[in-house]
Amino acid sequence: MLGFGESSDGTTDRKVTYKSHHITLACPTYLPDVDDSDQSTWKNQTRFVVVEPALDHKAKTQFEGTKNLATKISSAYSNSPLALWDNMKMETDNWIRKEEYQNMDHASDGKKKLALCAAWKEEVVTEDVGQQALEALDSGQFLGALSLLTEEEIRSAHTQAV
Repeated sequence: MLGFGESSDGTTDRKVTYKSHHITLACPTYLPDVDDSDQSTWKNQTRFVVVEPALDHKAKTQFEGTKNLATKISSAYSNSPLALWDNMKMETDNWIRKEEYQNMDHASDGKKKLALCAAWKEEVVTEDVGQQALEALDSGQFLGALSLLTEEEIRSAHTQAV
């Protein structure tokens, strides 16, 4: 999957605030005589995702809404016939791995939410790099590296994980 952009906007109707989400991603054109298996022929398209009531306009709430949306989309894909056909699953963290940009209507909230998403992405990428490094080690190298850890380093890692 190529990267995508997430956008959101809100409106109020009869004193209820609603939030809409949409994403922009490269999609096949489905035009005649175009090889849609060649991703270089794909065009950016904006796709509506969801409209739902907003609890509030706080950045943390918006961030949690994005994570919940990522979970719903991941689950929907992973349980779909397409995933079975592709022989693939989607994790919630795949959302942030592939997200390349965000558009929002309020600068202060948008900056705070972007910072929360950046921290999420950094955490996911750091775990990915660590996992790749662990997989590259054979069992002897792993045990050797593990034996070099001090008790203080283990406590610190445990404290950070909790």
